[in-house]
Amino acid sequence: MSVVMAIRDSGRVWMAADTQVSCEGLKFYTVSETNYKISKLPDGILVGFSGDVRIRNLLVAHSEWFGKLPRSGLTKRFLVTKIVPRLLWLCKENGLLAEESQPRAVMDGDFLFAWRDRLFQLQRDFSVWVVAEKVSIGAGGTFSDAALMDTTQNLTVRERLLGGLRLAAYYSIYVDRPFLLINTEQLEYELEDTNDYN
Repeated sequence: MSVVMAIRDSGRVWMAADTQVSCEGLKFYTVSETNYKISKLPDGILVGFSGDVRIRNLLVAHSEWFGKLPRSGLTKRFLVTKIVPRLLWLCKENGLLAEESQPRAVMDGDFLFAWRDRLFQLQRDFSVWVVAEKVSIGAGGTFSDAALMDTTQNLTVRERLLGGLRLAAYYSIYVDRPFLLINTEQLEYELEDTNDYN
């Protein structure tokens, strides 16, 4: 698990994530762009993921799905009609859906999609939500949400995101530094809190 956060601000979306990866009781850190929990897709789309990395890999391997955005850009309609059916089919074909006893298809993970100033969440049940301002997903999401909601300290967006990541890392064994930040305007990865992890 992990934590991925996003917040809309001044015509762009900021995303942030930790870099810890856990597998069968082990934890390690990935500071390789190909393994980040936030990926760059065509047309300036960012996608963040928390959950079974195999599902993230399926989506990122098919980045061409996003290369033909309609004139309206990335929309809820595009995600619901073009991306969800394909991802659902791939998850089913690869045995990545929850047990058949579920009343509907469920994957082990959540996605965040950002494009320009738009932000969407694709939830485990394949429903798509438009995010009005801010969202956190993953094991540390509850803790990072607290930092995102705190507007009493007049912090910058960057400070709120880093505060949320640090809080999640303090309380969750599945979250740790270094931390990754990126926004839909510059589309450049930045690593923070990298001491002892270089």
